[in-house]
Formats: sequence, C-alpha cells, structure tokens
Amino acid sequence: MTAAPRLTRTQWLDLALGELSRAGPEALKLDAICIAAGKTKGSFYHHFADHDAFLLAVTRRWIDVQTERLAEQFPTKGMRESDLREILGAILQIDFRLEAAIRHLAETHDGVANLVRETDIRRMDLTADVYAQRFELDDACARDLALVDYAAFLGLAVIAPEMSPERHMQLYDLYDEMVLARYGPSKLED
Repeated sequence: MTAAPRLTRTQWLDLALGELSRAGPEALKLDAICIAAGKTKGSFYHHFADHDAFLLAVTRRWIDVQTERLAEQFPTKGMRESDLREILGAILQIDFRLEAAIRHLAETHDGVANLVRETDIRRMDLTADVYAQRFELDDACARDLALVDYAAFLGLAVIAPEMSPERHMQLYDLYDEMVLARYGPSKLED
C-alpha cells in the first residue's frame, strides 16, 4: 500500500482556512488540524516550526486570499465608475465566516492581532483611495468615509456571516445611494 501524498505547506494553510471558517479557532489546535488533514504531527512539523508559526502563516494566507489578491486584481489607480460594481462583487465573494473567525483568533494571539490590524489599515487605505478619486475628497474626509464603510463591512461579517452576496449588494446599494446623495456625482469616468 502506498502512503497518501504529503500535504504541501499551502495545502495545510488552505485546509486551515477552511477549518477556521467552518469551526472557528478551536479547529486550528494541533490535534484538531492534524485530524482534519489526516496527517501526523510529524507531517505538520515538517512545514511549521511550531504552532505559533502555523497560526501566523494561516493569518498571512488569509491576508493573501482575502485582501492582496483582490488588491492586485483591481488596482485603484485609473479606476472607472463601472469598475466599482465588479470590485464590490468580488469583495462580496470572500468568506465572511472566515472574516469573523480570524478576528476571533486575534483575540487570543497578539501576532495574529497585529497582522489583522495591519490588514484592516491596508483595506481602509484602499477604500479611502477610491473615495478620494470618486468624489475628489481630501484625505481626511476620504478616510472618514472609508472607516464608516469598512465598519459596516466588518459588522455584517461578524453579525451576519451567512448573509448572501446578493443581500450584501442590496445593503451596499443603499449605502452608496446615501454617499452619492451627500458627495456625488462620481468624478470617475465610465
């Protein structure tokens, strides 16, 4: 009988993100993640120096999957008004249960908390850049709008992680109508 192939580091991390989304931080305990992977602790330690290094690697993978890939796919420079709907649609496809779970994990791990804070700042910077371009706002006003926008995004992720992307889009449309009424029309080209 041949042994099952070894998991790559990325496969471990993707499994961990799925388990974190499904069952929360408890699923990332060493025994639990090894059982979910169907692998031994030796296999785990082949890729990670210790459990702390694993949790930080999982968090960095979350950043890559749920932030950086989108930022690369949709650069804010030269954005058009018609791009906003496509960007929002992609954002609303992220795993909202994972958003809530990573924040729960951050409550008990300082390194994870630091990475989550850095990611929140990065996301708000990107959002502020869009508002600044869209309405020709000064930095302070664009950052205030980004903060409110991001707080609503995270609030929905935490209180309603099961909400459908379609319902999220309806709520975003309502919010966008209010923003357009206050700051519009958009200065972005179509």
